[in-house]
Amino acid sequence: MGTDNLQILVVEDDEVDILTLLRAFKKLGFDRPVVIARDGIEALQIMRGEHPEKEIASPYVVLADLNMPRMNGLELLAEIRKDPELFATSVFILSTSRHPTDLTTAHKHNVAGYLRKPLSFDEYQCTVEALKEYWSLCHFI
Repeated sequence: MGTDNLQILVVEDDEVDILTLLRAFKKLGFDRPVVIARDGIEALQIMRGEHPEKEIASPYVVLADLNMPRMNGLELLAEIRKDPELFATSVFILSTSRHPTDLTTAHKHNVAGYLRKPLSFDEYQCTVEALKEYWSLCHFI
């Protein structure tokens, strides 16, 4: 199946990071639908089909920041893993944090990947290119 119909849910509260990530997707020709959630609570509403304005269809992957208001990325990951309807969702953490506790917690909740948040556009491109390649090899349900 690859990325032919894959959608992406970006959970990020920093507007600059959102725009940079979207720009990297566009520059690499990765034109899959992207839905933006500003925190974990909004992401769960979207994933559960409860958001009044935003929706996402399967298959999709989640790219989540850690530090966000209301519900951070680790709390979101924990909620996803507790929900039988969302449990199998592929979640990637994209964060500047290298704190061992963050890494351990993410892996305890079966994160698909814990990626360093790029500091420059060129690094964002490399990260998106790696994700694009990885996703092209995966089969999603």
